[in-house]
Amino acid sequence: MAFKVSGVKKGLMVIHGLEAFVEKFIDRKLKDARIDEKVAELRRVLRLGRRPAPPPPVPPAAVAPPAAPAPKVPAPRAKAAKVPAPRARPAKVPAPRSPAPSAAKAKVPPSKQAGPRPRKVVEPVAQLLAALEAHPQRPALLRAGRSKDQLLRSLIPLYLAQGLDIDVTSGTVTKLWARHGVTFAAPNAAKALREHEGYSRRTSAGPLITPNGVKYVEDALAAGGAA
Repeated sequence: MAFKVSGVKKGLMVIHGLEAFVEKFIDRKLKDARIDEKVAELRRVLRLGRRPAPPPPVPPAAVAPPAAPAPKVPAPRAKAAKVPAPRARPAKVPAPRSPAPSAAKAKVPPSKQAGPRPRKVVEPVAQLLAALEAHPQRPALLRAGRSKDQLLRSLIPLYLAQGLDIDVTSGTVTKLWARHGVTFAAPNAAKALREHEGYSRRTSAGPLITPNGVKYVEDALAAGGAA
């Protein structure tokens, strides 16, 4: 395609036919673009009726050999707890029963079973005090015991002990007079009987009053208790 160039005006050159050429060129390009669109659309339509091509095979990757299985370790067995066997309890053997007492023994009164009862022991001092309280000349005996005559004071307990199954010692004499407020030491009582022979006699059971001693006491009582 030939172009015509006209004169230059103010530094500009006028080319005739260039504008028409550009328009045709653009129209052709637009037509080509439309054809390409049609072709692409046709291809899309045709591609819908076909199965999609399978993807290209992937080269197998290097597969590592399978790891060897770990050896099986048997789990430790739980030990059963030891339960102590129940102890066998010894059989209870009933104790032999004692034979029932016979009817004859059951009817025996307790007094005969226990035997003779022990005799109640009464102190000599208590018996002497009882004899003194029961004596008809008690006031005279007390006055004689409070006198200064130690022999008379020692003989009065022996006098009261006549007929009593008791042993009178010097200590018994001391206790008897102490109950009535008279102080009389045991050694003094023994000394008085020892120094005045014939008024008492010594035995294994203790001193006993003699007839001379009885007469000495009764003479004092007849005199009102004063020796």
